[in-house]
Amino acid sequence: MTSCWTGPAAYVADYVAGPTVVDRGDRLTKLFLAPSPTRVDQATRIMAGSTRYNVGTGTRPVNIQTLALMFLHPDIRTRRFTVNTHDACADRRQGKLNVSKGARMSKMLYGCALTVAAALGGAGCANAQTAQAQNAQNAQPITVATADQNEVVATVGDRKFTLKEVEAKWQEDDPAERAKVTQLLYQHRRQSIDQLIGSYFIEEAAKKAGVPTEKYLEAEMTKRRGTVTDAEIQKVYGENKDRVGAQTVEQLRGSITQFIERNRDAQNLAILVDELRKSGPAVKVSLDPPRYTVALAAHDPSRGPVDAPITIVEFSEYQCPFCGRVTPTLKALEQKYAGKVRIVFKDFPLQNHAQAPKAAEAAHCAGDQGKYWELHDQMFSNQQQLQIADLRKYAGAVGLDQTRFDRCLESGTHAANVQADVDLGSQIGVQSTPTLYINGRVVTGAQPASVFEAIIDEELALQAGKQM
Repeated sequence: MTSCWTGPAAYVADYVAGPTVVDRGDRLTKLFLAPSPTRVDQATRIMAGSTRYNVGTGTRPVNIQTLALMFLHPDIRTRRFTVNTHDACADRRQGKLNVSKGARMSKMLYGCALTVAAALGGAGCANAQTAQAQNAQNAQPITVATADQNEVVATVGDRKFTLKEVEAKWQEDDPAERAKVTQLLYQHRRQSIDQLIGSYFIEEAAKKAGVPTEKYLEAEMTKRRGTVTDAEIQKVYGENKDRVGAQTVEQLRGSITQFIERNRDAQNLAILVDELRKSGPAVKVSLDPPRYTVALAAHDPSRGPVDAPITIVEFSEYQCPFCGRVTPTLKALEQKYAGKVRIVFKDFPLQNHAQAPKAAEAAHCAGDQGKYWELHDQMFSNQQQLQIADLRKYAGAVGLDQTRFDRCLESGTHAANVQADVDLGSQIGVQSTPTLYINGRVVTGAQPASVFEAIIDEELALQAGKQM
Protein backbone atom coordinates (compact mmCIF):
# COMPACT_ATOMS: atom_id res chain seq x y z
CA MET A 1 0.00 0.00 0.00
CA THR A 2 1.27 3.44 -0.82
CA SER A 3 -1.51 5.91 -0.02
CA CYS A 4 -4.39 6.51 2.40
CA TRP A 5 -8.14 5.86 2.11
CA THR A 6 -10.93 5.83 4.62
CA GLY A 7 -12.58 2.66 3.31
CA PRO A 8 -11.39 -0.95 3.23
CA ALA A 9 -9.21 -1.77 0.25
CA ALA A 10 -10.34 -4.41 -2.21
CA TYR A 11 -7.18 -6.03 -3.53
CA VAL A 12 -6.56 -8.51 -6.30
CA ALA A 13 -3.48 -9.37 -8.30
CA ASP A 14 -3.00 -11.58 -11.33
CA TYR A 15 0.50 -12.92 -10.90
CA VAL A 16 1.46 -15.64 -13.34
CA ALA A 17 5.14 -15.74 -12.46
CA GLY A 18 4.90 -17.92 -9.40
CA PRO A 19 3.54 -21.21 -8.03
CA THR A 20 -0.22 -21.40 -7.64
CA VAL A 21 -2.90 -23.83 -6.60
CA VAL A 22 -6.45 -24.24 -7.88
CA ASP A 23 -9.18 -22.62 -5.80
CA ARG A 24 -12.96 -22.80 -5.94
CA GLY A 25 -14.82 -20.59 -8.40
CA ASP A 26 -12.45 -21.28 -11.30
CA ARG A 27 -9.82 -19.07 -9.76
CA LEU A 28 -6.30 -19.65 -8.58
CA THR A 29 -5.06 -18.40 -5.27
CA LYS A 30 -1.47 -17.35 -4.85
CA LEU A 31 0.60 -19.75 -2.78
CA PHE A 32 2.13 -18.11 0.33
CA LEU A 33 -0.74 -15.61 0.54
CA ALA A 34 -4.04 -15.69 2.40
CA PRO A 35 -6.31 -18.03 0.39
CA SER A 36 -9.55 -16.10 0.53
CA PRO A 37 -10.07 -14.27 -2.81
CA THR A 38 -11.08 -10.63 -2.79
CA ARG A 39 -13.15 -8.57 -5.19
CA VAL A 40 -11.59 -7.81 -8.53
CA ASP A 41 -11.07 -4.27 -9.73
CA GLN A 42 -9.81 -3.38 -13.21
CA ALA A 43 -6.69 -5.29 -14.19
CA THR A 44 -3.77 -3.64 -15.91
CA ARG A 45 -1.18 -5.67 -17.76
CA ILE A 46 2.42 -5.24 -16.81
CA MET A 47 4.53 -4.75 -19.90
CA ALA A 48 7.96 -6.19 -19.32
CA GLY A 49 9.57 -3.75 -21.72
CA SER A 50 8.43 -0.78 -19.68
CA THR A 51 10.17 0.85 -16.77
CA ARG A 52 6.76 1.70 -15.34
CA TYR A 53 3.38 0.11 -15.00
CA ASN A 54 -0.04 1.05 -13.74
CA VAL A 55 -1.72 -0.51 -10.75
CA GLY A 56 -5.46 -1.07 -11.11
CA THR A 57 -7.56 1.92 -12.00
CA GLY A 58 -5.15 4.34 -10.40
CA THR A 59 -2.25 6.24 -11.85
CA ARG A 60 0.73 4.90 -10.06
CA PRO A 61 3.76 3.94 -12.11
CA VAL A 62 6.07 1.59 -10.24
CA ASN A 63 9.68 0.78 -10.95
CA ILE A 64 10.21 -2.69 -12.45
CA GLN A 65 12.68 -3.55 -9.70
CA THR A 66 9.88 -3.04 -7.18
CA LEU A 67 7.83 -5.48 -9.21
CA ALA A 68 10.08 -8.45 -8.51
CA LEU A 69 10.07 -7.76 -4.79
CA MET A 70 6.35 -7.09 -4.37
CA PHE A 71 5.51 -10.33 -2.68
CA LEU A 72 8.42 -10.03 -0.27
CA HIS A 73 7.27 -6.62 0.95
CA PRO A 74 5.42 -6.76 4.28
CA ASP A 75 2.66 -4.41 3.13
CA ILE A 76 2.03 -6.58 0.07
CA ARG A 77 2.42 -9.98 1.67
CA THR A 78 -0.42 -9.32 4.08
CA ARG A 79 -2.93 -8.61 1.30
CA ARG A 80 -4.93 -11.27 -0.52
CA PHE A 81 -4.32 -11.91 -4.20
CA THR A 82 -5.97 -14.12 -6.82
CA VAL A 83 -4.90 -15.27 -10.25
CA ASN A 84 -7.50 -15.43 -13.01
CA THR A 85 -7.48 -18.63 -15.05
CA HIS A 86 -8.35 -16.76 -18.23
CA ASP A 87 -4.83 -15.30 -18.39
CA ALA A 88 -3.41 -15.97 -21.84
CA CYS A 89 0.01 -16.72 -20.39
CA ALA A 90 -1.09 -19.73 -18.41
CA ASP A 91 -1.94 -23.34 -19.14
CA ARG A 92 -3.84 -25.26 -16.50
CA ARG A 93 -2.44 -28.75 -16.15
CA GLN A 94 -3.09 -31.25 -13.41
CA GLY A 95 -4.56 -28.65 -11.11
CA LYS A 96 -1.62 -26.25 -11.32
CA LEU A 97 -0.82 -23.15 -13.28
CA ASN A 98 2.16 -23.76 -15.55
CA VAL A 99 3.88 -21.03 -17.52
CA SER A 100 4.80 -22.26 -20.97
CA LYS A 101 8.44 -22.37 -22.05
CA GLY A 102 10.43 -22.74 -25.22
CA ALA A 103 8.65 -21.28 -28.23
CA ARG A 104 6.17 -19.44 -25.99
CA MET A 105 8.78 -17.87 -23.76
CA SER A 106 8.58 -14.52 -25.53
CA LYS A 107 4.85 -14.33 -24.93
CA MET A 108 5.26 -15.41 -21.34
CA LEU A 109 7.82 -12.72 -20.63
CA TYR A 110 6.45 -9.96 -22.79
CA GLY A 111 2.72 -10.36 -23.11
CA CYS A 112 2.09 -11.39 -19.56
CA ALA A 113 5.08 -11.21 -17.30
CA LEU A 114 2.81 -9.94 -14.57
CA THR A 115 -0.73 -8.63 -14.26
CA VAL A 116 -1.52 -6.61 -11.17
CA ALA A 117 -4.91 -5.26 -10.19
CA ALA A 118 -5.92 -3.25 -7.18
CA ALA A 119 -8.73 -1.04 -6.02
CA LEU A 120 -7.66 2.56 -5.70
CA GLY A 121 -7.91 2.06 -1.95
CA GLY A 122 -4.69 0.12 -2.10
CA ALA A 123 -2.58 3.14 -2.89
CA GLY A 124 -3.00 5.10 0.28
CA CYS A 125 -5.36 7.08 2.48
CA ALA A 126 -8.72 8.01 0.99
CA ASN A 127 -12.42 8.42 1.58
CA ALA A 128 -14.56 5.28 1.61
CA GLN A 129 -15.81 3.85 -1.65
CA THR A 130 -16.71 0.46 -3.08
CA ALA A 131 -14.61 -1.26 -5.71
CA GLN A 132 -16.77 -2.68 -8.50
CA ALA A 133 -15.96 -6.19 -9.68
CA GLN A 134 -14.68 -6.49 -13.20
CA ASN A 135 -14.79 -9.57 -15.45
CA ALA A 136 -12.70 -9.41 -18.62
CA GLN A 137 -12.92 -13.10 -19.48
CA ASN A 138 -15.38 -12.64 -22.34
CA ALA A 139 -14.24 -9.19 -23.43
CA GLN A 140 -14.23 -8.56 -27.18
CA PRO A 141 -11.86 -6.27 -29.12
CA ILE A 142 -13.12 -2.72 -29.44
CA THR A 143 -12.22 0.24 -31.60
CA VAL A 144 -11.51 3.49 -29.76
CA ALA A 145 -12.27 6.61 -31.73
CA THR A 146 -10.04 9.60 -31.13
CA ALA A 147 -12.03 12.74 -31.83
CA ASP A 148 -11.13 16.38 -31.48
CA GLN A 149 -12.90 18.47 -28.87
CA ASN A 150 -15.00 20.33 -31.44
CA GLU A 151 -16.48 17.19 -32.96
CA VAL A 152 -20.28 17.13 -32.85
CA VAL A 153 -21.31 14.01 -30.95
CA ALA A 154 -25.08 14.62 -30.67
CA THR A 155 -27.80 16.84 -32.08
CA VAL A 156 -31.30 17.78 -30.99
CA GLY A 157 -32.93 19.59 -33.86
CA ASP A 158 -30.60 22.44 -34.66
CA ARG A 159 -28.75 22.18 -31.34
CA LYS A 160 -25.35 20.55 -31.66
CA PHE A 161 -23.45 19.06 -28.74
CA THR A 162 -19.66 18.84 -29.01
CA LEU A 163 -17.23 16.50 -27.36
CA LYS A 164 -15.87 19.48 -25.44
CA GLU A 165 -19.27 20.00 -23.83
CA VAL A 166 -19.51 16.31 -22.98
CA GLU A 167 -16.08 16.39 -21.33
CA ALA A 168 -17.03 19.52 -19.38
CA LYS A 169 -20.23 17.87 -18.15
CA TRP A 170 -18.36 14.74 -17.14
CA GLN A 171 -15.82 16.87 -15.30
CA GLU A 172 -18.64 18.66 -13.50
CA ASP A 173 -20.51 15.49 -12.53
CA ASP A 174 -17.63 13.16 -11.65
CA PRO A 175 -14.15 14.70 -11.84
CA ALA A 176 -12.52 11.83 -9.98
CA GLU A 177 -13.85 9.18 -12.36
CA ARG A 178 -12.92 11.26 -15.41
CA ALA A 179 -9.38 11.75 -14.10
CA LYS A 180 -9.08 8.03 -13.38
CA VAL A 181 -10.31 6.93 -16.80
CA THR A 182 -8.21 9.51 -18.64
CA GLN A 183 -5.07 8.47 -16.80
CA LEU A 184 -5.81 4.78 -17.23
CA LEU A 185 -6.21 5.22 -20.99
CA TYR A 186 -2.85 6.98 -21.16
CA GLN A 187 -1.17 4.34 -19.01
CA HIS A 188 -2.43 1.50 -21.20
CA ARG A 189 -1.34 3.26 -24.37
CA ARG A 190 2.06 4.09 -22.90
CA GLN A 191 2.56 0.53 -21.71
CA SER A 192 1.66 -0.77 -25.16
CA ILE A 193 4.17 1.62 -26.72
CA ASP A 194 6.86 0.45 -24.32
CA GLN A 195 6.01 -3.16 -25.07
CA LEU A 196 6.21 -2.60 -28.81
CA ILE A 197 9.52 -0.77 -28.45
CA GLY A 198 10.91 -3.47 -26.18
CA SER A 199 9.79 -6.22 -28.55
CA TYR A 200 11.43 -4.41 -31.47
CA PHE A 201 14.79 -4.22 -29.70
CA ILE A 202 14.57 -7.88 -28.67
CA GLU A 203 13.71 -8.97 -32.21
CA GLU A 204 16.51 -6.90 -33.72
CA ALA A 205 19.01 -8.31 -31.23
CA ALA A 206 17.87 -11.84 -32.08
CA LYS A 207 18.31 -11.15 -35.82
CA LYS A 208 21.81 -9.84 -35.20
CA ALA A 209 22.61 -12.98 -33.21
CA GLY A 210 21.18 -15.13 -36.00
CA VAL A 211 18.73 -17.00 -33.77
CA PRO A 212 14.94 -17.02 -33.33
CA THR A 213 13.60 -14.46 -30.88
CA GLU A 214 12.36 -17.11 -28.46
CA LYS A 215 15.77 -18.82 -28.31
CA TYR A 216 17.53 -15.49 -27.88
CA LEU A 217 15.28 -14.61 -24.95
CA GLU A 218 15.61 -18.02 -23.38
CA ALA A 219 19.40 -17.86 -23.61
CA GLU A 220 19.53 -14.36 -22.14
CA MET A 221 17.26 -15.23 -19.25
CA THR A 222 19.17 -18.41 -18.49
CA LYS A 223 22.50 -16.57 -18.59
CA ARG A 224 21.30 -13.81 -16.30
CA ARG A 225 19.17 -15.82 -13.89
CA GLY A 226 21.90 -17.27 -11.71
CA THR A 227 21.52 -19.93 -9.05
CA VAL A 228 18.87 -19.69 -6.37
CA THR A 229 20.56 -20.22 -3.02
CA ASP A 230 19.24 -22.16 -0.08
CA ALA A 231 19.33 -18.95 1.96
CA GLU A 232 16.96 -17.27 -0.50
CA ILE A 233 14.57 -20.21 -0.40
CA GLN A 234 14.63 -20.24 3.39
CA LYS A 235 13.97 -16.49 3.46
CA VAL A 236 10.85 -16.72 1.28
CA TYR A 237 9.60 -19.74 3.21
CA GLY A 238 10.24 -18.11 6.58
CA GLU A 239 8.47 -14.90 5.65
CA ASN A 240 5.41 -16.84 4.48
CA LYS A 241 5.43 -19.77 6.90
CA ASP A 242 2.10 -18.82 8.43
CA ARG A 243 0.47 -19.02 4.98
CA VAL A 244 1.68 -22.42 3.81
CA GLY A 245 0.10 -24.58 6.47
CA ALA A 246 1.85 -27.85 7.25
CA GLN A 247 3.95 -27.90 4.09
CA THR A 248 7.68 -28.02 4.74
CA VAL A 249 10.37 -26.05 2.98
CA GLU A 250 11.49 -29.21 1.25
CA GLN A 251 7.99 -29.81 -0.13
CA LEU A 252 7.88 -26.26 -1.47
CA ARG A 253 11.50 -25.95 -2.55
CA GLY A 254 10.73 -26.43 -6.24
CA SER A 255 7.85 -23.98 -6.23
CA ILE A 256 9.78 -21.35 -4.29
CA THR A 257 12.73 -21.73 -6.65
CA GLN A 258 10.48 -21.14 -9.65
CA PHE A 259 8.94 -18.16 -7.89
CA ILE A 260 12.36 -16.56 -7.32
CA GLU A 261 13.59 -17.39 -10.84
CA ARG A 262 10.56 -15.84 -12.49
CA ASN A 263 10.94 -12.72 -10.38
CA ARG A 264 14.52 -12.52 -11.60
CA ASP A 265 13.37 -13.01 -15.19
CA ALA A 266 11.04 -10.02 -14.87
CA GLN A 267 13.89 -7.89 -13.57
CA ASN A 268 16.42 -9.17 -16.07
CA LEU A 269 14.11 -8.63 -19.02
CA ALA A 270 13.73 -4.98 -18.08
CA ILE A 271 17.50 -4.68 -17.69
CA LEU A 272 18.08 -6.35 -21.07
CA VAL A 273 15.67 -4.02 -22.87
CA ASP A 274 17.26 -1.02 -21.15
CA GLU A 275 20.71 -2.14 -22.33
CA LEU A 276 19.47 -2.62 -25.90
CA ARG A 277 17.78 0.78 -25.89
CA LYS A 278 20.96 2.51 -24.75
CA SER A 279 23.05 0.90 -27.46
CA GLY A 280 20.40 1.14 -30.19
CA PRO A 281 18.82 3.93 -32.25
CA ALA A 282 17.23 6.90 -30.48
CA VAL A 283 13.73 6.40 -29.11
CA LYS A 284 11.17 9.18 -29.17
CA VAL A 285 7.76 8.80 -27.58
CA SER A 286 5.32 11.47 -28.75
CA LEU A 287 2.28 10.37 -26.77
CA ASP A 288 1.29 13.28 -24.55
CA PRO A 289 0.40 12.41 -20.94
CA PRO A 290 -2.71 13.89 -19.38
CA ARG A 291 -1.99 17.09 -17.51
CA TYR A 292 -4.13 18.78 -14.93
CA THR A 293 -4.17 22.47 -14.20
CA VAL A 294 -3.74 22.90 -10.46
CA ALA A 295 -4.47 26.47 -9.45
CA LEU A 296 -2.00 27.86 -6.92
CA ALA A 297 -3.13 30.24 -4.19
CA ALA A 298 -1.27 32.95 -2.32
CA HIS A 299 -1.49 30.96 0.92
CA ASP A 300 0.13 27.84 -0.57
CA PRO A 301 3.45 27.10 1.17
CA SER A 302 6.24 26.23 -1.23
CA ARG A 303 9.95 25.44 -1.39
CA GLY A 304 12.25 26.01 -4.31
CA PRO A 305 12.49 28.65 -7.05
CA VAL A 306 9.18 30.05 -8.27
CA ASP A 307 10.45 29.73 -11.85
CA ALA A 308 11.75 26.18 -11.43
CA PRO A 309 11.18 24.00 -14.53
CA ILE A 310 9.54 21.34 -12.35
CA THR A 311 6.65 22.11 -10.01
CA ILE A 312 5.37 19.34 -7.77
CA VAL A 313 2.01 20.09 -6.15
CA GLU A 314 1.32 17.71 -3.27
CA PHE A 315 -2.17 17.12 -1.87
CA SER A 316 -1.44 15.64 1.52
CA GLU A 317 -2.34 15.49 5.20
CA TYR A 318 -0.59 14.89 8.48
CA GLN A 319 -2.25 11.70 9.77
CA CYS A 320 -1.79 9.66 6.59
CA PRO A 321 1.25 7.38 7.07
CA PHE A 322 1.88 7.26 3.32
CA CYS A 323 2.11 11.04 3.22
CA GLY A 324 4.78 10.69 5.86
CA ARG A 325 6.62 8.18 3.69
CA VAL A 326 6.67 10.41 0.61
CA THR A 327 8.04 13.41 2.54
CA PRO A 328 11.69 12.24 2.61
CA THR A 329 11.36 11.22 -1.04
CA LEU A 330 10.44 14.77 -1.98
CA LYS A 331 13.34 16.15 0.02
CA ALA A 332 15.70 13.79 -1.79
CA LEU A 333 14.33 14.99 -5.13
CA GLU A 334 14.97 18.60 -4.12
CA GLN A 335 18.58 17.70 -3.40
CA LYS A 336 19.09 15.70 -6.57
CA TYR A 337 17.50 18.33 -8.80
CA ALA A 338 18.76 21.34 -6.87
CA GLY A 339 17.32 24.57 -8.24
CA LYS A 340 15.08 22.71 -10.70
CA VAL A 341 12.23 21.63 -8.44
CA ARG A 342 9.59 23.59 -6.60
CA ILE A 343 7.40 21.81 -4.01
CA VAL A 344 3.94 23.23 -3.30
CA PHE A 345 1.91 21.79 -0.41
CA LYS A 346 -1.88 21.67 -0.47
CA ASP A 347 -4.01 20.36 2.36
CA PHE A 348 -6.36 17.45 1.81
CA PRO A 349 -7.37 16.18 5.28
CA LEU A 350 -9.48 13.04 5.07
CA GLN A 351 -12.75 12.55 6.88
CA ASN A 352 -11.54 9.54 8.85
CA HIS A 353 -8.52 11.40 10.22
CA ALA A 354 -10.01 13.56 12.94
CA GLN A 355 -6.81 15.43 13.83
CA ALA A 356 -5.76 16.17 10.24
CA PRO A 357 -7.81 19.37 9.65
CA LYS A 358 -6.52 21.13 12.78
CA ALA A 359 -3.00 19.95 12.07
CA ALA A 360 -3.27 21.56 8.63
CA GLU A 361 -4.39 24.80 10.23
CA ALA A 362 -1.53 24.60 12.72
CA ALA A 363 1.02 24.45 9.91
CA HIS A 364 -0.40 27.64 8.40
CA CYS A 365 -0.37 29.32 11.80
CA ALA A 366 3.32 28.46 11.96
CA GLY A 367 3.67 29.85 8.46
CA ASP A 368 2.39 33.19 9.73
CA GLN A 369 5.55 33.27 11.83
CA GLY A 370 7.79 32.09 9.01
CA LYS A 371 8.11 28.50 10.21
CA TYR A 372 5.63 26.53 8.15
CA TRP A 373 8.06 23.82 7.08
CA GLU A 374 9.55 23.45 10.54
CA LEU A 375 6.15 22.55 12.02
CA HIS A 376 5.28 20.55 8.90
CA ASP A 377 8.31 18.32 9.51
CA GLN A 378 7.65 18.15 13.25
CA MET A 379 4.10 16.87 12.71
CA PHE A 380 5.11 14.31 10.09
CA SER A 381 7.67 13.02 12.59
CA ASN A 382 4.91 12.57 15.18
CA GLN A 383 1.88 11.45 13.19
CA GLN A 384 0.40 9.47 16.07
CA GLN A 385 0.34 12.48 18.39
CA LEU A 386 -1.60 15.30 16.76
CA GLN A 387 -4.05 16.38 19.45
CA ILE A 388 -4.35 20.11 20.11
CA ALA A 389 -2.04 19.82 23.12
CA ASP A 390 0.52 18.09 20.91
CA LEU A 391 0.30 20.81 18.28
CA ARG A 392 0.92 23.47 20.90
CA LYS A 393 3.91 21.53 22.20
CA TYR A 394 5.40 21.25 18.70
CA ALA A 395 4.86 24.98 18.16
CA GLY A 396 6.99 25.66 21.21
CA ALA A 397 9.61 23.18 20.05
CA VAL A 398 10.14 25.01 16.76
CA GLY A 399 10.35 28.39 18.50
CA LEU A 400 6.99 29.97 17.74
CA ASP A 401 5.38 32.73 19.75
CA GLN A 402 3.11 30.48 21.79
CA THR A 403 0.40 33.02 22.51
CA ARG A 404 0.13 34.08 18.89
CA PHE A 405 0.08 30.48 17.69
CA ASP A 406 -2.59 29.44 20.20
CA ARG A 407 -4.79 32.37 19.22
CA CYS A 408 -4.46 31.54 15.53
CA LEU A 409 -5.26 27.87 16.06
CA GLU A 410 -8.22 28.44 18.40
CA SER A 411 -9.83 31.04 16.12
CA GLY A 412 -9.62 28.86 13.00
CA THR A 413 -7.82 31.61 11.12
CA HIS A 414 -6.78 29.28 8.32
CA ALA A 415 -9.76 26.91 8.26
CA ALA A 416 -11.08 28.51 5.07
CA ASN A 417 -7.74 28.09 3.32
CA VAL A 418 -7.62 24.40 4.23
CA GLN A 419 -11.15 23.90 2.94
CA ALA A 420 -10.28 25.74 -0.27
CA ASP A 421 -7.54 23.20 -0.91
CA VAL A 422 -9.93 20.33 -0.26
CA ASP A 423 -12.48 21.82 -2.65
CA LEU A 424 -9.86 22.28 -5.35
CA GLY A 425 -8.58 18.75 -4.93
CA SER A 426 -12.08 17.33 -5.20
CA GLN A 427 -12.74 19.36 -8.33
CA ILE A 428 -9.72 17.94 -10.14
CA GLY A 429 -10.26 14.36 -8.99
CA VAL A 430 -8.12 13.88 -5.89
CA GLN A 431 -9.43 10.91 -3.91
CA SER A 432 -6.49 9.75 -1.82
CA THR A 433 -3.36 11.04 -0.18
CA PRO A 434 -0.74 11.66 -1.14
CA THR A 435 -1.71 12.73 -4.65
CA LEU A 436 0.97 14.71 -6.44
CA TYR A 437 1.07 16.60 -9.72
CA ILE A 438 4.45 16.89 -11.44
CA ASN A 439 4.02 19.68 -13.98
CA GLY A 440 0.40 18.59 -14.01
CA ARG A 441 1.12 14.86 -14.35
CA VAL A 442 -0.51 12.90 -11.58
CA VAL A 443 1.25 10.40 -9.30
CA THR A 444 -0.81 8.75 -6.57
CA GLY A 445 0.71 7.27 -3.46
CA ALA A 446 4.10 7.09 -1.79
CA GLN A 447 5.90 5.76 -4.83
CA PRO A 448 9.66 5.03 -4.97
CA ALA A 449 11.93 7.93 -5.86
CA SER A 450 12.60 6.30 -9.23
CA VAL A 451 8.98 6.89 -10.26
CA PHE A 452 9.26 10.60 -9.62
CA GLU A 453 12.71 10.75 -11.20
CA ALA A 454 11.47 9.14 -14.42
CA ILE A 455 8.75 11.77 -14.83
CA ILE A 456 11.04 14.65 -13.86
CA ASP A 457 13.70 13.48 -16.33
CA GLU A 458 11.07 13.27 -19.07
CA GLU A 459 9.84 16.77 -18.27
CA LEU A 460 13.33 18.24 -18.23
CA ALA A 461 14.17 16.52 -21.52
CA LEU A 462 10.92 17.76 -23.04
CA GLN A 463 11.73 21.31 -22.06
CA ALA A 464 15.24 20.91 -23.42
CA GLY A 465 13.85 19.62 -26.72
CA LYS A 466 15.59 16.24 -26.37
CA GLN A 467 14.30 12.95 -27.64
CA MET A 468 12.98 10.42 -25.16
